[in-house]
Amino acid sequence: MQIKEIRTRTGLSQANFSEKYSIPKRTIEDWETEKRTPPDYVLDMLTYIVASENVNHKAWVFYEYRDRSGFGSYELFTDKDAAIAYAKDLWDSMTEYDQKSYLNDPAGEYCVAEMDVEWDSIEEKFVPSLSEYTPVWPKSLSTEECRLAVERFLKQEVEKGQDAWEMVQDGYDGDIEAYIKDYINDYVALNTPDGITISRLGYNEYFLLDE
Repeated sequence: MQIKEIRTRTGLSQANFSEKYSIPKRTIEDWETEKRTPPDYVLDMLTYIVASENVNHKAWVFYEYRDRSGFGSYELFTDKDAAIAYAKDLWDSMTEYDQKSYLNDPAGEYCVAEMDVEWDSIEEKFVPSLSEYTPVWPKSLSTEECRLAVERFLKQEVEKGQDAWEMVQDGYDGDIEAYIKDYINDYVALNTPDGITISRLGYNEYFLLDE
């Protein structure tokens, strides 16, 4: 982690950062413009102090992937919005195929979570505790929100003609409400960065709900 990133996470200006941590402002300027390089021990010390003060042993963690054993690639943030913005940028950079792969893998997660953090004396950095975390995104909608989203999705699919043949085949005779009633429990809705994603349970199919 570079000195500017450490300072940015505190939300302090160079002048205020200088005053708070007793580092000459000119030195901070030189470090951030890479005219000079701070010693590693200074970076380690500031990382620890700033994390301790700002995280308060809690952090917002972005997980790019997390397998069943609890290991994955992650980034720590002291600000929830910053973590979500980071996640959305990464999500937008992915291909549609890769996005579906993340959503479709029951062992993987692609989320922002609030998690306890602990100081790792070997790595000399804060690491998330995998025992307790609260997923923030993607997340399931409430039961009612999920029902309404799936209902709207099914209506759209029928109107676009994609599922109309099922109605005819199954004898609904154009009765959309009856069709929805029978099929609504076959789908689940999730909040994802690009909107509400509908998955068809048991079929590994994912659809983005048109706005």
